[in-house]
Order: sequence, then structure tokens, then C-alpha cells
Amino acid sequence: MVYFESFDSVAEAFKREKQVQGWSRAKKEAMINSKWHLLHGLAECKNETHFENYLKQIDGNI
Repeated sequence: MVYFESFDSVAEAFKREKQVQGWSRAKKEAMINSKWHLLHGLAECKNETHFENYLKQIDGNI
């Protein structure tokens, strides 16, 4: 296990699990590595070119 969150109910945990399952690999890896500042930008990246440009912009902030 590389990451976990605690919830008060099974319904909340299931909702979060489904949310994370829809994320890109890059966004999941940012979450696992506690790089919270990257999550918003990675959510916006829908194609490879945009993702590459985003990585260039944040390269100094990783």
C-alpha cells in the first residue's frame, strides 16, 4: 500500500475510490508522492501535448 485515506462511512470511501479511479496515472502518482500542488494542473491536462507543456512550466517547482 502506498497511500490511504480514512472515511467515516463506506459510502464516502467508495465515492472517493471511484473518483481516484478516474484520474490519470500522473495525477495518482502526484497524490501518492504528496505533490498536492500538481493535482489541479494535472486534472486539466487531457492530451499529451498539454501535459508536456504543463510539466515544462512546473519543472522548477517539483
